[in-house]
Amino acid sequence: MKKTLTLFVLLLSISLPAVSYGGSASIKKAAASYKRMLGKKTPTRAQILAPAQLEKTLHKRVQKSYKKIYNTLPMALMAEYLYVGEMPAVMVNTWPEGLSAAVYEDAPWLRAASPKAQQDYFISLHNRLVAQVSKQRLQLRQDIQTHLPRFAQGRLAFASGSQSRARQAARQISPQVKQILIGEQHLLKEGSQEILEFIKAVKAQNPRRQIVFLTEFMPQGLQADYWLSVLKQYAKDKSYYDIFNWVHQAGIPIIGLEPVYVWQNSAASLYTGTLFQQKPHEVTLWESLGGLYLRNLAWKKVIESTRREYPDALFIIYAGCGHVAYNASYSLGKAFPQEETFVLNVVKSHSTLFNVFSDGLFETEPLLGWREKDLARLAGFDVRILIQ
Repeated sequence: MKKTLTLFVLLLSISLPAVSYGGSASIKKAAASYKRMLGKKTPTRAQILAPAQLEKTLHKRVQKSYKKIYNTLPMALMAEYLYVGEMPAVMVNTWPEGLSAAVYEDAPWLRAASPKAQQDYFISLHNRLVAQVSKQRLQLRQDIQTHLPRFAQGRLAFASGSQSRARQAARQISPQVKQILIGEQHLLKEGSQEILEFIKAVKAQNPRRQIVFLTEFMPQGLQADYWLSVLKQYAKDKSYYDIFNWVHQAGIPIIGLEPVYVWQNSAASLYTGTLFQQKPHEVTLWESLGGLYLRNLAWKKVIESTRREYPDALFIIYAGCGHVAYNASYSLGKAFPQEETFVLNVVKSHSTLFNVFSDGLFETEPLLGWREKDLARLAGFDVRILIQ
């Protein structure tokens, strides 16, 4: 029992990529715990991470992660507080052959493990994140409900009629802002038109400032002109081409955020839901909470390296709402100083967290924004454009 508990300590210390995949400090700490608990000679890393024992330990870790979720959020409330990709992972559905080598590039000990151990590692990571997010969601709903009177009184006053919503939204950006995050609900043609108009307005407001465009919708390391030719020839929705083409023609550098391995392993998927339900949900691995977490970590590295190259530039970061909204799980919107950050959400669906947790009080407003930053961070956005 003590040996199993010690191995749990080790796996916990090396299972969150934000810290590491098991550097020397983590191994030494786990080994010291092992020695204290068992009164034995400190084991080697190889002994602790022996493939057979690793597979058993990770399987138990998956079981333990389920219990942590259900102790945090009752099963009956999961559909109300969690999106499908944020439900507990029941099992892996599809795990392409090259996926482990890509995802665990910095974890040679895990790349050498069995396929079952590699998959269980991801499931346990996903489920521990679900437990954390479940607790945050319960608090978010309470906070939004508590501040409903302030939300009603703290809205920005926007002009109605023929004035452009995108340009009105752009006028709310202060000169101190260093990164503008545009979050979209995917595949909305009308939304893409608003986003392009917003980008044009930002450019017009900053005629002498360097602007850099970073986006989910281009793989890392590609040249913009090559990606434009790909979009022009193969993209079913030409709205993305229109945005990229205007940005490129305006002389704005375009940086891809998405790791190539995400595109190469697009078939990877999980089953999510509650244990023993009749039919689980099939979810693309990259839309699961674990996948989103890993993708956001990879994006942050690109953003940080680009910031070193362009220290004074205004960044426009264009992605899905689930990556950039202030109240999204492990959001990029919370990764920067709040006074230097502006989030625009462009959505059609009324199933956003803010809409659900505010009882739909603001669901019909075509343009919505806040005078105070704490309200923006609870709502998830500084300004929201609603596509009706």
